[in-house]
Amino acid sequence: MSGWNLTGRLVGKHFAALGDTFAQAIASFDPETATQADRDALQEKVITVNTKLAAAKRDFDKEHQDVVNLTAQLASDKNVLVALQQRLAAGTVTEATVNTFIDEYTANQNRLPQEQAEEAQAKEFLDQLQQIVDTISDQLRKFDENAKAAQRALEQAKNANVLEDLKTQRAHELESLGGLKDSSTALNALTAKAQKLQDQAAGKAALNSVLSEKTDREAEIAEIRASVNTPAPQSASDRLAALLGN
Repeated sequence: MSGWNLTGRLVGKHFAALGDTFAQAIASFDPETATQADRDALQEKVITVNTKLAAAKRDFDKEHQDVVNLTAQLASDKNVLVALQQRLAAGTVTEATVNTFIDEYTANQNRLPQEQAEEAQAKEFLDQLQQIVDTISDQLRKFDENAKAAQRALEQAKNANVLEDLKTQRAHELESLGGLKDSSTALNALTAKAQKLQDQAAGKAALNSVLSEKTDREAEIAEIRASVNTPAPQSASDRLAALLGN
């Protein structure tokens, strides 16, 4: 059991520190959720204190009303004392009745300071709670303001990172396109193929030129032959002489 006792003492001694360490680790891992958790806790505290404040207001209102009622009762009973004095002198009321009323009046007089003290205590507690509510409410407002500022800074940082990533990506793309223009194997092969086709076209054009020249020469020879073998056209007098046998 000594081992368990030691473990219990160590856990008890270092539990708060362990809790803080875990909280810091979680906050670093997911600051958005941790921030919302802190705000929820602060908001819950505001609700709790305001609930106590409402109860304190009811208590103070009750104590204050007790003082108001008792003060009014004493003021009214003081007038009754005057009337009782007159009736006692006239013999229209018994001393026992007067003494009973005086005892009640005296008891109320003695109770008034206690009621006033309870009212003052309730007012002091109410004021203290109000100060706490004001402080925590102000903390909640400032927390929201700081959280919004931190969120804006976070968004700006995210956007800046995205922009830098896009710049890096674009630079890589431009570098890749530049390398393709200068030293692409595929582009070199395409250029070589085009040159080869151009050379082949030039060879075919030369052959066609030779064939065309041969054809032209053969046509010229045929024309010469036709001109030689074709008799010259006769004149009209030659034709008449032939017909007349001259």
